[in-house]
Amino acid sequence: MSLTTAVIISSIVALILSVLAFVLIMPKSKRDGLNKFFRWVYDLFHFRFLILEYIIKGLYVISTIGSICFGFFLLFSGYESYSFINDSYSFQSYALEGLIVMIGGPIAIRIVFELIMMFILVVKNTSEINMKMDASPSVKSSDNGKPAKSADNKKEDSDELPDL
Repeated sequence: MSLTTAVIISSIVALILSVLAFVLIMPKSKRDGLNKFFRWVYDLFHFRFLILEYIIKGLYVISTIGSICFGFFLLFSGYESYSFINDSYSFQSYALEGLIVMIGGPIAIRIVFELIMMFILVVKNTSEINMKMDASPSVKSSDNGKPAKSADNKKEDSDELPDL
């Protein structure tokens, strides 16, 4: 099968499966009738949870262990250099670099991954707040579209600028 044929066939199959997913899985009314797997697929398509969070955590563990292992192997490695002046060979060790990688590597990796996770957690917490706000009863509003104030709050807010 040629590459062009594979692209055309896979595009047609993807289009058919997408239409089926939109009809059978995506409507909100269908979620309660779905089994566990298709409910997970429904939540995946509606971004109810973030896969990136789990991927980042996995990459953090792999990179931290990799940094420690790399530093450990650097402790016992080095290179042989030749000096033309003395006409001799000498062995240069990477022991110090290995210790730096074993100690500094996980610290640097942690800082980078914490910065990445900070953005992911902001998105996650914002979406959780949004879901809670959607589930809570609506706030009574005054005629100008702002939340209504009680008599006590009106006295405290008398120094506010008037709406223009």
